[in-house]
Amino acid sequence: AKKNQEILKYRKLIKNATTAMYQVSSCLPMLENYAKLYELMSEKKYYQALKVLEELDHTHLALSEKYRFTQTLANSMGPIRQQIKQEAYSEFKDFLEHIKKVAGRVGRHASRDIARQHSFGGEPEKGKLDHKTDRPEVEIAISSDGSIIRKQEKHSIKSKSPTKGWDAEALSAQDLIDYTPIHRCCQIFTVLGNKEEFEQYFRLQRKEQCQVVIEPPTKMSSLKSYVDYLNEIIGFFVVEDHISMTETSLAANSHKNQLWDEALKKVINTMNTRFGGCPDVEMMLRIKKVILLFALTMKSYSFVISPLYLLLQNFRDQYNEILMSEYCAQFEKELVSDNYTSLIAENEKEFNNIVKLFPLNKRSLENSSYPRYFPFSNLVVNVYTQAKSYLVGCMRFMEHLQLTQSEIDDTVRRYANVLLSRWSGSIKDFAARQKSLATLIQLTINISYLEKACKSLGTYVTALTTGAEECIRDKIDEILELGRYDWELPASSGQASDHITDLIKFLSTTFSTFAVLPQSLSRHVCMQTCKHLSDRLSDTVLQPDVQAVSPGALEQFSLDVMQCEMFTMQAPVEGFEKNALAMTFVHLR
Repeated sequence: AKKNQEILKYRKLIKNATTAMYQVSSCLPMLENYAKLYELMSEKKYYQALKVLEELDHTHLALSEKYRFTQTLANSMGPIRQQIKQEAYSEFKDFLEHIKKVAGRVGRHASRDIARQHSFGGEPEKGKLDHKTDRPEVEIAISSDGSIIRKQEKHSIKSKSPTKGWDAEALSAQDLIDYTPIHRCCQIFTVLGNKEEFEQYFRLQRKEQCQVVIEPPTKMSSLKSYVDYLNEIIGFFVVEDHISMTETSLAANSHKNQLWDEALKKVINTMNTRFGGCPDVEMMLRIKKVILLFALTMKSYSFVISPLYLLLQNFRDQYNEILMSEYCAQFEKELVSDNYTSLIAENEKEFNNIVKLFPLNKRSLENSSYPRYFPFSNLVVNVYTQAKSYLVGCMRFMEHLQLTQSEIDDTVRRYANVLLSRWSGSIKDFAARQKSLATLIQLTINISYLEKACKSLGTYVTALTTGAEECIRDKIDEILELGRYDWELPASSGQASDHITDLIKFLSTTFSTFAVLPQSLSRHVCMQTCKHLSDRLSDTVLQPDVQAVSPGALEQFSLDVMQCEMFTMQAPVEGFEKNALAMTFVHLR
């Protein structure tokens, strides 16, 4: 009996030991995960720690809740969750502080990309957004036949040195910021079940940050300070746009648009306050380019920018008032300084210089010998040149303001009429003060010729605002660049080159739409187009790298010229004398 009791005792002991070992082994995964949790917490891998915490809470602790030590572990879960939550908030605050510091750089990078796409010149962050862009300056001039042409000046873009800046420029504005913290915070708060709390906190913080960003500095003494101010705003919304695309619930479009509306009102108010009374024409042009670049950059991120164009259109009226005041002062100066004697051309060069500047029927003077006397004084030529220069100045501000062609034309004509009206008042005041009969007679003659020149000025306005001639020239250059000649061609194709055929089709289609334009303008554009095409063909065959031309290539070139001559013989625009257009290609023969 004693032996049986010992056997039962040992069996019970073995059973208890086995049960204890089983219970301990079942707790090992929990203990291992708990150790892993503390390791992840020490490594600041809070999202991974939270996932381990969730596994402990929902899997392991539920199976082992009968042990006192597991209850102690369970009680420690709440503080750990709270610690993770606080650490997530801390990381988010660090992220906000970081994007606040780099917002200007992000905005500068984004605006620079848009500046390149839209051919803005210079570095906007350096305050060099003036009228010298990498686009060629356009200067209006008169050709030898008295017609209007545009001369392209040199580009102002500076070559870049191969510095370390290239690495940064290869990045997009979005690449300048690591958005991992914001995504990690979203994941953590989602797992914690506090996603709405974090969303509200995010929107509140971003709203406060936006209010700080859109508040202009107290001292903005240079254009660069305005550029920096706008770049900060761009950077803020570039970040907001990225977050709204990647975390749609966090930064909803409604929240983003609300912030943009507030920023837009503040920017417009700031610009109106600081530049509403700007007396400098060049400064107005520069700030126009700054605002325009800001608008185009924000448009690229799908923000509404129409109020910015309204702001620029208001600045347009202010700009033209300043410009008009300058030209009125110049006109009054010309009235006083003119000698009121007939203009004299001592030789052909002087004669041609005068008729280039002022539209005059020169046939009545061509048969006379030198010196040739013009009926008007130097005042007429100078004033007519000033009027054209003023019109070009008007156009400089209206570029890219999203105005229709008719709006531009009407606006320029309205400003021209106001200028002429003010000049008329200046003439009346000047005449009232004059006592010299000779001066008054010459002034009357001058006014007569200026009145006749108003028709030419109207044609000039049309050519200036339509931009038809420049567009056609650009298209001709584009097509000719695509079709390069093989100067070693063994034999011609027997017909005009494909690119010439395409070019003729384009010109035929274009000139067919000129019926709605004044005939004088249509003839002018057509003549200048043919001259440009002829000059381009001449430059092609005479370019320095053409060392030799085979008979086949020469014959092919001749066929192309013949095709152009045939096109001119078809009278693409009415009003030309016979062979007048074809004569533009004579020198190619």
